[in-house]
Amino acid sequence: MKFTEKYDILSTTIDINDFCNMQCIYCWEQQSKNQLDRKTAKVICKRLTDNWKRHKKQSVMRVHFFGGEPLIDWNIMRYMIKEMSREVPSWFGVTTNATLLTDGLLDEFKSYDIHVMVSIDGKKERHDANRKYVDGKPTYDKVVAAIKNIQDHGIDYEARMTILPENAKYLVEDVTHLVEDLGIRQIAPVPIYDREWTESQLDDFGNAMKGLYDLYVKYHFDWENKVYIKFFEDYLYKDLDVNHKMIPCGFGTMNSISIDTKGNIYPCHQLPTREYREKFIVGNILTDEIIENDLVKALLPNTFHSELCPSCPAKGKVCSGGCPMESYEESGDLLSPTCSTCRFNKLYYDVTKKIQEERKIPTPVSPGERRDFLYSAIMRMVGNIKGIVEDNKGKEYSTETIDLLSSAMWTINEQILKNKDINLDTVDLVSEIKQISQDLRLEVVDKNG
Repeated sequence: MKFTEKYDILSTTIDINDFCNMQCIYCWEQQSKNQLDRKTAKVICKRLTDNWKRHKKQSVMRVHFFGGEPLIDWNIMRYMIKEMSREVPSWFGVTTNATLLTDGLLDEFKSYDIHVMVSIDGKKERHDANRKYVDGKPTYDKVVAAIKNIQDHGIDYEARMTILPENAKYLVEDVTHLVEDLGIRQIAPVPIYDREWTESQLDDFGNAMKGLYDLYVKYHFDWENKVYIKFFEDYLYKDLDVNHKMIPCGFGTMNSISIDTKGNIYPCHQLPTREYREKFIVGNILTDEIIENDLVKALLPNTFHSELCPSCPAKGKVCSGGCPMESYEESGDLLSPTCSTCRFNKLYYDVTKKIQEERKIPTPVSPGERRDFLYSAIMRMVGNIKGIVEDNKGKEYSTETIDLLSSAMWTINEQILKNKDINLDTVDLVSEIKQISQDLRLEVVDKNG
C-alpha cells in the first residue's frame, strides 16, 4: 500500500538530524551523525503536500521540525519550508535549544510565521546544571539572549521546562522567573517520568502546582499579560465529575507520523533516535512503501490499562493513559502505563480537585471564570481567523470582510462579558466555541462571501 492511500495526515514531525551541540543530562536520544539530505527532503515534501491535497483534513498542513538540534542544518529546513509552503497552506514549528538563533535566521522565521519551542529549565543555576554544551560549558546566558531576540522579532514561541525530581521544590521560583524576569507567556513545565520520584519530591511538585495557581490567576485573565501554564490548561477546566474516554495519543493512528533522516516512518517523534527504533518502522517515504507493523497495530483498537485503573480517581478525568514509549521502555508493553505515570496522574487529579474546592470553583468552572475562559478563547480566535484570512484567502476576502469578521467576534465577546447566560450543561468548551464559529459563519462569512 502507498503512503497517501494509508495515511491522511494531520501532523508530521521531521527529524532534520539526530545530533546536537549540547549534551543535556536527561536526554534520551542516541546521538549519531545522521543528517537529512536534499534528495530525501524533496521526496518528503512531495509526499506530504500530495497527502494534504488529497485528503484536506484541515485548513493547513502542520509540520514540526525536530532533532537532535534542527538548526544545525537550517539550510535543509529552510529548503523544506519553501518547498511545502509553495504548494499548500502550511504551519511550521521547531523545537530548539535556541543557542544557534541569529537575527538573520529569526527574520526568516518571522517571514514564514514559524512557531518556536525553546527549552529552558528555569533559573540559571538549574538550567546550567542540566543543559550544557558538549564541551561542558553553560548555556543559560545564550538561551536567555535568544529568547529576548525572539520577543523583539514578535515571533510566536513557548518555553518547555524539564523538571527533575530534585528540582521540584524550586518549581514556583523557576516558573516565576520565566514569567516575571524573562517575560515568557507560554510555559510547559514537564516532569521527568523515567526517574524515581520519592514521596517527598512528589509532595514538592504537588505543592508547587498549588503555589503556581496564584501566579496563573494573576496573569491569565489579563489579556495584555496573559500567561498559559500547560498543566492548568490541561487539567483545571476539566469536569472531574464526568468520565471522559481514555484515549491514547496519536501513536499508531493514520493521522500522525514522524520521519527520520533516512525517510523511515514511525508512529512517534521519540522513536527515530531510540536504540530499538527498527522494531517500530511502519514504512519508508522514499520507497513509498507502508509496512504492516504488528507491534504498532496492536495498539490501535485499544486504550491504556493498568491494574490500578479500577480504583484510581484520575481514570477518565485527567488521565489519558500516559506515553506509549515510556510504557514500552519500562515494561515492553505499549498499553501498560508506568508507575510514575499513574502516580503523577493521581497527583494531577488530587491537586486539581483541591484547587477547585479551595477556590470554590464548581466543575467545570463557575459562570464568571467560564466567561473569562471563553473570552480568552475568543480573543485567540479573532487573531487566528484574521491571520488565516489574510495569509491564505487574500484574493477571496476584502479588508472590509476581515474587519467585519473581527467585529462580529468582538460582538460575541461583549455579549459574554455582559453576563449573557452560558449553557453550563455543555461540558465541552470546544463544542461551545465551534457553535460560535458556526453561527459566525452563517451570519458573516456566508452572507459576505
